[in-house]
Amino acid sequence: RSPWMRHVLRSGWSNVVITLAHEPTVCVGLMSGVQDLSFALDSEFATPDGTCFTAGGYHAAVAIDRIAVYDHTGHRCAEAHELSMRPRTPVTATFTIRGVTIGLDFHWQRQEDQQFHGTLRLKRDTQGRLIVLNEIAVEAYLTSVIASEMSATSPPALLKAHAIISRSWLLAQLPPWKGARAKASAQPYKVGGERHLIRW
Repeated sequence: RSPWMRHVLRSGWSNVVITLAHEPTVCVGLMSGVQDLSFALDSEFATPDGTCFTAGGYHAAVAIDRIAVYDHTGHRCAEAHELSMRPRTPVTATFTIRGVTIGLDFHWQRQEDQQFHGTLRLKRDTQGRLIVLNEIAVEAYLTSVIASEMSATSPPALLKAHAIISRSWLLAQLPPWKGARAKASAQPYKVGGERHLIRW
């Protein structure tokens, strides 16, 4: 039984048990505020309306009030207010985003190509620039989180603990757990003339 099927939420002295019929998906922001985007698909992807994208390189840009996607020859493949490209073979298919900024505001900040599983979504922000999103199942997302945050040489018990903590934190942000959480109450008080607020 997968860990997301049954989750116990402890609230005070009581437990709330939530059971899901299927694994949740999350939508992860990859880039925002970009004028155009280069990306590659390693296999066939398709939009909900049936537009197919074969394996290869693509370019996306905002054209007036819509997003246009061009193949490597410059042919316009699709145009819409929002694009969602799902892989035909979800388990093995990947897409690669060119020039993703990693380590933002750290001394090692740089741009590199990043590979992802799941669905590639392109939206426009209020200034008419691109927002790049990755829609992915929770367990696949957690695999990438643990692989990027922990060393492969870490003890298995540490990797398992990291997975449990990451999954719990992630699910706590999603419905129905977000709505079921008890809100901690706290009253501000003064210490040495300063107001303090402690929440547990």
